Amino acid sequence: MAGVGILSAMLFYSYGQIQMIQRRFHAEETLTDVFVAGTGAGLFQTLLLAPIENVKIRLQAQGAVRAYKGPVDCVQQLYREHGVRGVYKGMGATLLRDSFSYGVYFSVYEIFKRRLQGDDPDAHPIAMFFAGRLADRVSLRLLISSGVVVCAFGIGMMGFVSEPWHVLLLFGLIYGVGNAGCSTPTVGVMVARTF
Repeated sequence: MAGVGILSAMLFYSYGQIQMIQRRFHAEETLTDVFVAGTGAGLFQTLLLAPIENVKIRLQAQGAVRAYKGPVDCVQQLYREHGVRGVYKGMGATLLRDSFSYGVYFSVYEIFKRRLQGDDPDAHPIAMFFAGRLADRVSLRLLISSGVVVCAFGIGMMGFVSEPWHVLLLFGLIYGVGNAGCSTPTVGVMVARTF
């Protein structure tokens, strides 16, 4: 759990830093600025998250025959066999998921925050709380569906793609399985735990 806190802190720190850079160029913050800052924060986080995602997916995808003894062994084998490239395999998919998803998340958060606080320039803590919860709910489906695509890239399912239309077929299959696995009760529990 400490790792999640560190990654979240780095995400919000990088988001704030990008916003400070944007303010040098213009004082009025637009939703495009928010989307760009969120996307940039997601890009930064991916540099740290991609190897963790890669190892996690590989460990989860193991069958009865265990190829890895644990996370450290997985990283060591990947590095030994493929170098840094092997450790960061699937980073492109993680990059697309996280950069876009956080761009959307921060934009949705900002929209709700502005609606809830009205003309008051200072964000009220309750408005910020509800804006965050609403943004979580709205972006949840996007994150879940894009997450299953990242899993497909990470375990090498894209090796089955020989034609461009196969990507759509694979996405549909993974999306369907992912949404079935993330049924309403599961999503309900995830949302309920945030309150």
